[in-house]
Amino acid sequence: MTQEQLKKYQVISMAAEGRITIREAAESLGLSERQIKPQL
Repeated sequence: MTQEQLKKYQVISMAAEGRITIREAAESLGLSERQIKPQL
């Protein structure tokens, strides 16, 4: 797993747990909220 993939996994996991918002996850990864939601 690359560093980029690991970061994406960690950020999405935090969003799924409610530790950060979907918006924060999207901004952190440079994606839109719509791109994050299907991955939760």
